[in-house]
Amino acid sequence: PAYTRVARLLSLAARLGRSVHRRRSPTVVSPCTACFRNLSRARRALATHPDLRQQVDATLAEEGFRCEPGAVRVRHLLDVLWEDFGPDAVRARVSRPLTGLRVAAYYGCLDVRDGGTRETRTAGFETRLEQLLEALGADVVDLPLRSHCCGGRSSEASVEVATSLVGRILRSAAERRADVIAVACPRCRHNLRCPVGTTPASVAMPSGVRVRYFTELMAEAFGLAP
Repeated sequence: PAYTRVARLLSLAARLGRSVHRRRSPTVVSPCTACFRNLSRARRALATHPDLRQQVDATLAEEGFRCEPGAVRVRHLLDVLWEDFGPDAVRARVSRPLTGLRVAAYYGCLDVRDGGTRETRTAGFETRLEQLLEALGADVVDLPLRSHCCGGRSSEASVEVATSLVGRILRSAAERRADVIAVACPRCRHNLRCPVGTTPASVAMPSGVRVRYFTELMAEAFGLAP
């Protein structure tokens, strides 16, 4: 069922994409690392496992869709900004540099899963957020735990998980006097922003470190209204 849901999305994207650009392969752009990984993994599995594809195709046929894993490219928003525009183009849009703002880049664990395959971890991806932040004029702070897990959805069910995984990331950023943690995944943003109200009162959580999705910082540097 999970593969069928993803295949339905990819099939719809292929159909809509072809209606707009008949000569170019459609692309699905995800602003979420978790969604990007799931779409990429499902696309790869459907393309390489005929039995799975046959089962999914049979289900989709009832809805007027067909399995087209190779017809759609899946990309992360950060990859699009980097590959299609680059840091120089970002820097050229900056009207209010984030000078003096100490920002730590946090990728989360998902971009280093699956052994670093091409679709889930583009070469050089692990430094792109830092370089993008530098283009915005921010003072980039090294965060050793930038690829450690934030707990994912398990943090919703376990105070212990939220405390141990999220707490150490926030403490690491606070120890390095970061003002902001910039994330590339809404799930990581949610977990890192919400632990204070869900952890036991006896556990000291660092305060003063804000957590923001990286496009929020881009908008601020571009001088856009909130």
